[in-house]
Amino acid sequence: QPVIQLAKAKLQQLEIEKSPSLALPTVLYQEHPVIEKLKNISADSLSPKDALDYLYQLKTLL
Repeated sequence: QPVIQLAKAKLQQLEIEKSPSLALPTVLYQEHPVIEKLKNISADSLSPKDALDYLYQLKTLL
């Protein structure tokens, strides 16, 4: 019983003292250039040939 109580107390302490250093800093996060380009393209305005060319262009960025 004392071991379980000590473990629960330690768990509560750790939950209170959560380390923010484990989280991914949002300042360092950047979207991949391919994602940005895909968000900005109007796929409905592309011809099938243009869409294929665009895919090949995006593939070079990977």
